[in-house]
Amino acid sequence: MDLEEALKLPMQDWFKRRFPLFFEEGTFELSEIWDEKTGIVLEETVKQYPARLPQLAGFAD
Repeated sequence: MDLEEALKLPMQDWFKRRFPLFFEEGTFELSEIWDEKTGIVLEETVKQYPARLPQLAGFAD
């Protein structure tokens, strides 16, 4: 199943927002500032970190 088809499947909004990020190289961090009374997201920040080779992270064989 390709990504576009998978995005048409039923899923909660919070997961649907993050789902495509799982298929990108590296890791990500997503944070939201929201109004507690209204439940509206006021600001969103997405940080993406590049993938690192295991040797550079100290996990060399």
